[in-house]
Amino acid sequence: MKIESYEPYHIGTKLNPYMNFDALKDKLKAELGRRGYELTKEVGTEPIKITPPRELLATKNGTKVELNLSAQALNATGPSPKNVSETFKELMDILATLGYEPNAAIVFHEILANISIKTDEKPLEILNKSTRIKFKLLRNIGNLGLTAMRISNAREEDEDIVNFIIEPNPTSPTSRFLVTLMFRSKARGKLESFHEQHEKRVLEVMMQLLGRRGRG
Repeated sequence: MKIESYEPYHIGTKLNPYMNFDALKDKLKAELGRRGYELTKEVGTEPIKITPPRELLATKNGTKVELNLSAQALNATGPSPKNVSETFKELMDILATLGYEPNAAIVFHEILANISIKTDEKPLEILNKSTRIKFKLLRNIGNLGLTAMRISNAREEDEDIVNFIIEPNPTSPTSRFLVTLMFRSKARGKLESFHEQHEKRVLEVMMQLLGRRGRG
């Protein structure tokens, strides 16, 4: 069992809704250009310009920098967690350089990832052999089984939010899992620590599905 790909890996920063996003976009693009990012060109010459809810600002090393106006978020997204993390750190440095104070400008940080995990066995069989639920007791209402697993905060008052959803990959359900991962925190240090350990944690959880069957 191994991580095959990220589709994609995303680190976003929810920004203060009172921020002037037009001014922020212009400042970000200017600074990103100075730092070697490939800037996107403005498109559209229509008399009334319609601003898209999600605007791609620049790219570097396969990582996209986006400003999501509907979510009021600044995002780094791409297939490589390492490159996305490096871009996120640079974006935080840029915000500070531009005079935005973290405690005032930032509401929280968030990691979102869709992780494809290759397995030699059928994901549905692994899930169902890992549970003690006797679905045959429910057979009079349908052919039921465990089709997904969710792991999240047990306490609503937790400061940080964690959410794992484990299920067969919809596009290759007989050979791959899709793990949807979310971690949210106001503390940048906690987010970076979670990023550094996320692969180990995901694989530990996946191997426990097998370990319950005596495979460690």
